[in-house]
Amino acid sequence: MIRAGQIDPDQLAAAGIVRAYKQLKEAEKGFGAIKGPLEVRPIHHRLQDRVRSHLLICMLAEYMRWHLRHAWAELLFADDNPASNTDPVAKATRSRAASRKAGRRRSPEQELCHTIQSLFDELENRTRNTIRVKGSEATFPQLSVPTELQARALALINERIPQIT
Repeated sequence: MIRAGQIDPDQLAAAGIVRAYKQLKEAEKGFGAIKGPLEVRPIHHRLQDRVRSHLLICMLAEYMRWHLRHAWAELLFADDNPASNTDPVAKATRSRAASRKAGRRRSPEQELCHTIQSLFDELENRTRNTIRVKGSEATFPQLSVPTELQARALALINERIPQIT
């Protein structure tokens, strides 16, 4: 008996089943990221609503990391032209361009490639300072000028860079 959300085994060929199974690695990476670089530590909640809320926040953080990895693909060690395997059981291979990118640690435009974590580290260097006018109580905020890499990363996610006046 097939329940809602399930696929009839006759509708999915063996190759499709293997591909679907291999996609589980992305979910595993996501859970690893929740526990690792995102620094979401175990929080011992006692109420069911709080447990669910905590899990929702963790999943949203992982979705954001996934989205940023795709948006920033040209800045990262990502394969821009992955080879499509007709045989899902065969070992995955990198494209020639991806191997060159990894070997040289540079993109085809000769920009330095990054890991998602090194790009996060670079963006953490942006600062927002509160400037106090000498001799008065007046203050105003000022953002640091973004580096070329920071500006490019922000532009790739359609983030407007405020102008400093």
